[in-house]
Amino acid sequence: MLITFVSINTAQEKRSHMLSLVEKWRSSDQTQHEFCSFHGIKIHTLAYWIDVCKEEKPLQVLLRSYQKTIRSKRSK
Repeated sequence: MLITFVSINTAQEKRSHMLSLVEKWRSSDQTQHEFCSFHGIKIHTLAYWIDVCKEEKPLQVLLRSYQKTIRSKRSK
């Protein structure tokens, strides 16, 4: 079993680390339970960050669309 301990100093670093773990879990063939055991995190913690990712995806798409609109208006 490989347990990785990461020193996280800020909320942004924690957020970045956890979102990275969610992406690693998604690309793995492991169940949530297996992944959490392997990485030494609680399953509820992973579940929370999975939900955060789900909520952010629509916002990211909306933001990208807005940014494209602004760029196209500036170039005219």
